[in-house]
Amino acid sequence: MTSPLRKGPSGPTALGAAGNVVSWKLDGSGDAQTWDEVMRIIAASTVPIVIVLEPGSYSIPPGPTYLMKRAILSAPPGGSIAVLTVEDGAVLSDLSGFIGAVETHFKQTGGDSLVFAEPKPGVLLYGLGARLVNDGAVPVLTARPAGGTPDVALSAILNGYIISGASPFAGIEAGGTLFFEVFDGFNLGDPIPSNLFSGPVGAVCLLAHDGTIVWPFPAQPSFLGTLLNAPVGSSMSAGDTSFRPIGLGPLALGTPYFDTTIVPPRTISWDGTQWVDATGAPV
Repeated sequence: MTSPLRKGPSGPTALGAAGNVVSWKLDGSGDAQTWDEVMRIIAASTVPIVIVLEPGSYSIPPGPTYLMKRAILSAPPGGSIAVLTVEDGAVLSDLSGFIGAVETHFKQTGGDSLVFAEPKPGVLLYGLGARLVNDGAVPVLTARPAGGTPDVALSAILNGYIISGASPFAGIEAGGTLFFEVFDGFNLGDPIPSNLFSGPVGAVCLLAHDGTIVWPFPAQPSFLGTLLNAPVGSSMSAGDTSFRPIGLGPLALGTPYFDTTIVPPRTISWDGTQWVDATGAPV
């Protein structure tokens, strides 16, 4: 497999073992200085690229649909935030996600900013503090029925954030399904938006979660479809009574926990308001 060339401070160098990591620096000291240079590296690569943005303000301009080839936009966690603006008219196809201290603002006024052309489901992963902000007039992405744009899996891990403005972050068409997965935190310290997703009767949002989110999940007034609760257990699946998951609400119904303090130690579950054993008795 041939690696693409990158422009470094000392001239072109071949990408080596970590060749899928590319630095985007506005001062020209990285592998790419402009978005056009980033796209040239992605186009030449035979593997998905991780694009690391140093602190600063970046912009993706409008143009033809940008083929991202499962790239990830990232920033070093724990440092200053890199602010990225996806301008009105910029469309990213098959982007894998956003990881780390990068805050991305979407400005679209018509059509999706993020689309998925590969076999479904299209997956957008974000976490480690990454923030997705919809400043546009339309949803950032849309889940459509089979035969159109593939259904979408929107996955928040290790505390990813979504901040919706006047428009929902995700739209779901009638017959379409959005898989919304939350693992190890979501919008911690910030309220969960009441317009995360929208859709008519016949739209479906399947909400998979691990119990680390604070429930109940807020009402979504612009979503008239079906919300399916799919608890997949808690990240703290076993321990003594003092380590039972907290902050659960009605949507976490069925979340299990193996309690080692009670006699005999056994699996209990959350009934929407309290912990109960297999007979339904509070424990």
